[in-house]
Amino acid sequence: MKGNIRREWKRIAVLAGLLVWVWATAAAAQLVDFTITSAPSPVGSGARAMGQAGAFIATADDATAASWNPAALIILEKPEASVVGSSEGQTRSFEHAGTQSFYYNAFNYLSASYPFKDFVVSVNYQRLYDFNYKVERNLQGLVPDHVTYGAPDFSSHPCRDFSTSPPTMVPCTAGTPTDPSDDYYLGVVNQDIKRIEALRQKITQSGDIGAIGPALAVQITPKIAFGVAFNFWMDGLVNSGYTRKTEQSQTVFEQNNSFTFEDLNLNLNYDPGIDIGYPSPGVPTVTRSRVVFDEKFKFHGQNINAGLLLNVSPRNKLGLVYRSGFEANVNWTVDMTQTQELLVGNTFQTIGSSRHSHLSRDLAMHFPDQYGIGFSNRFSDAFTMALDLTYVRWDEFTTQMVVEDPKPHTVTTSAVSGLKQSRSQVDPVATARLGAEYIFIREKIAVPIRAGAFYDPQPAEGAAQNYWGGTLGAGIAWKSLVVDAAYVYRFANDVDLITVTNAEGTRLEKIEKGDIQQHSFLLSTIYHF
Repeated sequence: MKGNIRREWKRIAVLAGLLVWVWATAAAAQLVDFTITSAPSPVGSGARAMGQAGAFIATADDATAASWNPAALIILEKPEASVVGSSEGQTRSFEHAGTQSFYYNAFNYLSASYPFKDFVVSVNYQRLYDFNYKVERNLQGLVPDHVTYGAPDFSSHPCRDFSTSPPTMVPCTAGTPTDPSDDYYLGVVNQDIKRIEALRQKITQSGDIGAIGPALAVQITPKIAFGVAFNFWMDGLVNSGYTRKTEQSQTVFEQNNSFTFEDLNLNLNYDPGIDIGYPSPGVPTVTRSRVVFDEKFKFHGQNINAGLLLNVSPRNKLGLVYRSGFEANVNWTVDMTQTQELLVGNTFQTIGSSRHSHLSRDLAMHFPDQYGIGFSNRFSDAFTMALDLTYVRWDEFTTQMVVEDPKPHTVTTSAVSGLKQSRSQVDPVATARLGAEYIFIREKIAVPIRAGAFYDPQPAEGAAQNYWGGTLGAGIAWKSLVVDAAYVYRFANDVDLITVTNAEGTRLEKIEKGDIQQHSFLLSTIYHF
């Protein structure tokens, strides 16, 4: 589709009605929703590291070291390979959309390392950002609040009016409802409300992006090692990258001079018998429209991770790591399909033909610099504790797009809030991770147990949102094989779950808060050759 992109967007926005941009970690720019659902600050991989809360910058001594501090690869004494998988899920409790959960499995990490006399090389793949997400919500209409099926009178029963933002409570109209447990909600019609538009939205997105590349660690002095990893960012290794499908269903119910309480879900089988006929029965006109947006993001970029590892004393280590900011190229495509139907008898029939449109744009996304420092103390051969601190310049996380209005020019927006960069007030974010490991050493096997806690806030407009978490882990090392498992729990209360910016990107028009719980289970296998 060619022409003025602002005009194209307005056309899409009209067809979408009240399309809500949903975000978890990094929201869209003015015209694009780039929704990341994993923790915002990418950390390394591996069940051993995550079992101790990701406090691993100074203690990384296995094949996952390149993802934490590439200088720590120098600790490896034998060639080894690693593979990491994960099972993850989230539960979100919205103010007005109830509690919704989703779960998925992912390929997390793959590496091979080979040590030489004074240096170590490795090749690594790491999943960095995750986009798996689902949400269903009402956007407009009168929705009975906690109704009971078959109740004869709802004159004084409260309804949620989704035509306002945020939804308000209003009196319902008399009538008999159909089953309120249907997937789509109820609409109310009376003599004053001749037309109800019931609007429902469902967003499903999936995929991830990661980085593949070589890493090198060199022993500079007996106490200092330096390492660097070159990262080539790409779409997910085992999927087609970041995709999102937005389905918006709008059901319109029109009837004059009667009180009717009608089910407006997409599987509607209209029965005139539920019309209580006051003052006289009427035959309603029921239509529905469906708009589907299929979006795909193709992602490419390069950056480096550089690190230092210092042996401060025989039992203490200090690690430093820098992850460079970079410009990523993103190709964004949108395919839109719109259909309209009319209820005839008990079935919906298509009106006219479907409408299709296609939009494709290239974006530039700037990812911020990240800095990390880690300190570890080995109290004994069996017990170690570590502390990591990181700092990320999320105020530099931006998206750029060339628009024509009327002349071509570049619009820069915050990829966190969606506001124009000149209007955005996003601050850098600092995180803290504390972890411990105790190893039960036997003659032929070693069994480590791990635990940790972390403070991992998410960037947001105005002020960062507080997220906390805890971890547990364990493993077994036998001969050349090491298997580790970890559980990670991350949560937040009363944080922004949904935000909406205006079309100009100058202000936030809506914020819906809620609670979130994230669960992750990781399983790592490392083999020493």
